[in-house]
Amino acid sequence: MAIDVRQAGEQPVVYQTAATTRADFGAALGKILPYVWGRTEEHGGHPAGPPFVRFLTDEEPFEIEAGLPVEGPVDAGPDIETGNLPGGRHAVYTHVGAYDGLPEAWAQLKAWLTERNETPAGPGWEVYLSDPGAEPDPAKWVTEVVIPLA
Repeated sequence: MAIDVRQAGEQPVVYQTAATTRADFGAALGKILPYVWGRTEEHGGHPAGPPFVRFLTDEEPFEIEAGLPVEGPVDAGPDIETGNLPGGRHAVYTHVGAYDGLPEAWAQLKAWLTERNETPAGPGWEVYLSDPGAEPDPAKWVTEVVIPLA
């Protein structure tokens, strides 16, 4: 199990919110992320890292924020929201493999928090370090599962 505790600064982001099920998750991201990316660039924004999805609820249908970290505040239009991923201490589980293994990664990270009496400071998120378009082998995909800590 690859879990680290990291310190991070607050990260400006642009995103869209959506409700989705596990079955429709990939299709939702396939629509939202390219749109957010395009609108951000059209309005002079610059991505500052890989895309993310923050889970506002733990049960289906999931309420999510799907988007990109940006170098600084950007107004990408009325249908794109802005905000920040929180800074501070984060528990990070590095998952290598297909996305269908992510529910188990979340479960292991939550168990790790319980074992150490750590308290989440808000909703967690996934950071997609691999681009499936550039790396076709799902066994090589790398995703970070992040939970901010109180």
